[in-house]
Amino acid sequence: MASTILGRIPFDEDRIAKDVARLASMPVPQEPYRVGVFGLGHGLAEGVSPAVMSALPLALGLPGWLVLATLLLVAGLACHPLLTRVSRTATRSAG
Repeated sequence: MASTILGRIPFDEDRIAKDVARLASMPVPQEPYRVGVFGLGHGLAEGVSPAVMSALPLALGLPGWLVLATLLLVAGLACHPLLTRVSRTATRSAG
């Protein structure tokens, strides 16, 4: 059924309804969600890390430095296994 917008611009309501239904049924790409979650993690790290990096040594002294060193060591040692696992998962899903 043809109608007009503002009494001048013709448009077909049925065609628009079909286009909307077609667009609604299309799969949603997941990449924007992954990028958004990555951005949240990055923002959280930028917001929390300065407080942790300064609060631990200042508040606890030497034990704070040891806790900070342990956190950094664990994070560094966790990188290789995590990246290996992600690499395997990415290869499997791509192939």
